[in-house]
Amino acid sequence: TGKAEAQYEQAIDKMAPDVMSVHRLANAFVQNAQYDLALRVYEKGERTIKPPARFTYNLADIRRRKGDLSGMLRHYLDGLEDKSVQLQHVQTLIINYLNEEAYADLQAQLFERMERNPDHREFPELLMWSYVQLKDYGNAMRQAIALDRIRNETGNSVYNLSMTAYLDGAYRTAVEGFRYVRDKGPSGSFYHDAYRQLLVSQRQAIVEGVQYGTAELSQLVSDYQKYSADVGMNHLSASLVIEFAE
Repeated sequence: TGKAEAQYEQAIDKMAPDVMSVHRLANAFVQNAQYDLALRVYEKGERTIKPPARFTYNLADIRRRKGDLSGMLRHYLDGLEDKSVQLQHVQTLIINYLNEEAYADLQAQLFERMERNPDHREFPELLMWSYVQLKDYGNAMRQAIALDRIRNETGNSVYNLSMTAYLDGAYRTAVEGFRYVRDKGPSGSFYHDAYRQLLVSQRQAIVEGVQYGTAELSQLVSDYQKYSADVGMNHLSASLVIEFAE
């Protein structure tokens, strides 16, 4: 064993500073389940190769093989920060490898990084996405609305999330999102769609729900009437007029 370890150390010491050499040696260690040594190889590669090479996916995969999901997530978030990985690819890998309990660690790491780097765009997007995966639409919506306000956007993300919540039966969260987009005003790209879908979601919450009062019914009637007054009787309002009649 001692002689083997000496050979391992010699291999790492004499490794050429190029990408192919790093992958070759690291893969040899991985095939022998020498994961800690493979980590050292990739870490040395990142330090010594010029211009700098990133082995984010490889480092994350070895952490996963070791059962260190927290370390895997740390590498992915490092990769998002240094732009060596793509957000959509990270989301796919998270779906494949994380169980529901592990999302709490992901969210904790994201909050920590957002505090250190509040201008990074992808961390809050990944946080919002993680809430959606857990069907925690309330927190996802709060995050989406906060992002829309900070970035002064058109409400596109909020509208899309509201539709997801609506289709999954989270009507009250959908109402919150559609109302926010509608209240951005008629100049917004999603104003009419959000206005119509707001009424549909309010109605559906009452039709499928068992807990509602006169105030909610009165509010829905008022909103239908206001929409008809704003838009008029035409092809845009026809389906909602029918729903109102029902």
